[in-house]
Amino acid sequence: MSRKIFLRTPKIMTTTLRANIVLSVLFLFFGVFLLFAAEGEARPFAAVFGIIWVIACLSVLLQSLRAYRAVISSDSFEAGELTGGDKPDDTAWAAKLRELECLKNEKLITEEEYRKKRSQILEEKW
Repeated sequence: MSRKIFLRTPKIMTTTLRANIVLSVLFLFFGVFLLFAAEGEARPFAAVFGIIWVIACLSVLLQSLRAYRAVISSDSFEAGELTGGDKPDDTAWAAKLRELECLKNEKLITEEEYRKKRSQILEEKW
């Protein structure tokens, strides 16, 4: 039996995306201003820098708009799926054995406690 897990989009995400969009637009205007404001020897450098700046701002703006549309269009999104709720995980017993081995190696449990717990874990598996 499998069950899907859905999560709601946090409100801070929409706020962050809105702020991202506003800042991208402001920085975009700044880059366009750089393209036309430079004079003299600085003009070629400012033009190259301005073009790179505008392209970066446009990419951030487009990505933010795409993410904002996705967040607004759905109230929740699928985060994963739980499967096999009735049967135990095949790797759970191995992880328990590894943890038990570490406890024994660190001398946090005795050899007798280790053997006893190990046999319990192996009995559960079979």
